[in-house]
Amino acid sequence: MLRQLVSCSGDEGLVCLLVNNLGGLTQMEEAAITGCALEEIERLYPAMRTERLVSGRLLTSMEMKGFSLTLLSIADQEWLKLLDQPVSFSAWPGTFQVGSSPSMLQPSYQNEVKTGACAPCSGGIDATLLQGVLFSIAGVLRENASKYQELDSLVGDGDLGESMERASIVLLEFSKSMQTPADPGTTLFLLGKRLAKEIGGSSGPLYGVLLVTLAQHLPQGWAQAARASLRAVMKLGNADVGDCSMVDVLEPAVRFMEHHGGSLDDDILTNFKNQVLKAAEETASMIPQVGRSAYVGERAKGVRDPGAVVAADWLACIAEILKRRVST
Repeated sequence: MLRQLVSCSGDEGLVCLLVNNLGGLTQMEEAAITGCALEEIERLYPAMRTERLVSGRLLTSMEMKGFSLTLLSIADQEWLKLLDQPVSFSAWPGTFQVGSSPSMLQPSYQNEVKTGACAPCSGGIDATLLQGVLFSIAGVLRENASKYQELDSLVGDGDLGESMERASIVLLEFSKSMQTPADPGTTLFLLGKRLAKEIGGSSGPLYGVLLVTLAQHLPQGWAQAARASLRAVMKLGNADVGDCSMVDVLEPAVRFMEHHGGSLDDDILTNFKNQVLKAAEETASMIPQVGRSAYVGERAKGVRDPGAVVAADWLACIAEILKRRVST
């Protein structure tokens, strides 16, 4: 496919690569195809440089499997300005700047992610705060791994604790290797790709799609991006509210963000923490409808959903970090 495109456009100069999901691919499949296309361009056409990347569902059909690739030759810098122009349409995924290698992606909207758009933190999310959040979540996952393992052994595969231990290692390594200044969108995008690749079971794909989608929708604000991420997780996991899953914690968390916006104080953050922890507790009264727990059925009643507990723990961790931030 690339060879056919290059035969028409030429094999040198600056280009914008557009990867179009025809509608039936999962976001992780879309991300894998995008990565392969970038790597192949770099390998096969050294005189060609992918300056911008657009990846998403742009021209689709119901249940259509597959993808299409488009290469746009960049005539001058004015074309880049037009491609990077912010728009109000949520369907447009935005453009990413591609650095010296396919793994170095920088959202070209980074100048649009100003302090006001970085809610829920009233002062915006800077590199130091983001690094601290990842480091702290890594600690929470590691400390509670045995709890996750025990819960999952009752209603699931019994491997969630091991997966979260691996996730804690990835988060720790990632937080230590973060470059400063770090754009939130870039960081979350790359972290999502890494988690999807390195975490076993369903956790890797689910958290991968959560973070990648969050990064792609970040120009709209944190609450809107969180809502888009929740929709992506629900679609990938085929889960709805009340099905006894992480969705039952994420949905009230997103609703809370939408209600309060960027207004934060100690009471609001404490309320947020209490709500997500309560939501996880309430899954003990539900009958699982998705995942391995669905096979357990009625016997799962009385046991908190392991994925919901994990989500509540890291959300509560974020709330505690932000409480310290707003109190200083």
